[in-house]
Amino acid sequence: MAIIEEVPDSPPAQRQDEPIIEDVTDANATTSTLLVEPVRANSAQELASTLKALSARLALPDDLLPSYLNEPRPDLAEEYRAHAEQLLRHIHSGTEHPLWPAVPLPEQSDILSDVVRLHGVDVWTSPALVSLVDAIAAGTNNTPEVACHILEHNLRPLFSPHPHLADTRARQRAAGGDGAMGDMHESQAFKSAQGWGSHNALRWCAVSLPGSLLDRRLGLVLPPTLVLMDDWEPAWRDRGAWVLSGWVGAIPADELRRRGLDALFVKSLVHSLSLHSAPLPHVLPVTLSLVAHLDSKARADALSDIVDKALVSGWAYAPSGAEGRAVLINVAATLETLCGVLGTGIARWLKSIVPALLEPLQYSPSSAQLPHFEANAHALLVLLRTLRSTGRVARWRGQILDVLSRLWVQIRERDFGLDGPEAIDSSLRIQGLVRDVFAEVGAEVPSVRSTEFATLLSLNATVFAPLVAPTGA
Repeated sequence: MAIIEEVPDSPPAQRQDEPIIEDVTDANATTSTLLVEPVRANSAQELASTLKALSARLALPDDLLPSYLNEPRPDLAEEYRAHAEQLLRHIHSGTEHPLWPAVPLPEQSDILSDVVRLHGVDVWTSPALVSLVDAIAAGTNNTPEVACHILEHNLRPLFSPHPHLADTRARQRAAGGDGAMGDMHESQAFKSAQGWGSHNALRWCAVSLPGSLLDRRLGLVLPPTLVLMDDWEPAWRDRGAWVLSGWVGAIPADELRRRGLDALFVKSLVHSLSLHSAPLPHVLPVTLSLVAHLDSKARADALSDIVDKALVSGWAYAPSGAEGRAVLINVAATLETLCGVLGTGIARWLKSIVPALLEPLQYSPSSAQLPHFEANAHALLVLLRTLRSTGRVARWRGQILDVLSRLWVQIRERDFGLDGPEAIDSSLRIQGLVRDVFAEVGAEVPSVRSTEFATLLSLNATVFAPLVAPTGA
């Protein structure tokens, strides 16, 4: 016989108060406004505990953590942004509480160390979230002291783990010999779930320090910045360049030169440019800003190194397929930037630049290749305009007109209607760029109007008249 014992129901578990958030939409408006019930607290300690619990919930999901093999998840990023906005609005209401100034600085720093990790340009953040972070940070008692506390106590352990931890006694050498010493790259806490958004927090802290204080506390900012800039993954090197761009301008150029930091930064950044992985949008701008402060000879050497490694080697060693096209499009954009920096000095590398720009344009275009074709054609046009009145265009007119006239015929014969409106628009932009290049060559070398252009018209006036007619041929 079964023995059944009646057990009284256990009392319901205590549940932490969740933020009450209401989505109120005006009938005549197109956007919704989130109304958040203010945080309630009877003491500074209670307020700090509540805000710490809220800030801890900002942690990034594992699927959004930057990882070598992680694929983009725009749907998950959008969901996280909505979740983070709700939490940030609730935290903001807490920082406006009358007891917030009474919260000790270390506890304020611990709360803000989670919040400022959203102050960035990653796919999982947004300008709206950055504005909320700024509003929350504006309520702190002393922003520079908070930034120093975050750098020293929250960020330093993520970037500088001790390589020889021992729980028994001190040893003269690591147990197991030198081969047993851990590699720094085997355990990088700033890439783990614990270190999510640490690069954003690092940049926010560095930017929050006045120039004089930044100079004194550079030991808290420089090492983690260099760890990012010299990482083995190019994406993290780009994040390091973004962090550097935030604070390097606050230190005088003479001080950077005295410490040898300008040459150190430029060497690391130029190496990042030479990797030619996925585009690194933050590396080139900060590199050029640092190079501008070098002395004359060092600046010339650095710019020459940038052209060789960012352009010439990029065309030579770019990978194949879609990844390679993205790299080559970025190389073409880099060329346009360097044309603006070097001016007519870019003529030194014409033997490498012009053939590299024309080489892919001689093949029949497909819809997937159109962005690459457009980038190269635009870069070629910028190059020719930079070389106006130098007399260097004439020797390249034959190759340029030959390749682009063939491209003109191929792109007009190809029907991109089945590839969608983007392909049609891109093909039309390429045709416009080809016409502009022909016009530029005709203006720089007037003799082509009576020779090369006339030859094209004699071959097929119907096809080539729209191409050469605007030049006055």
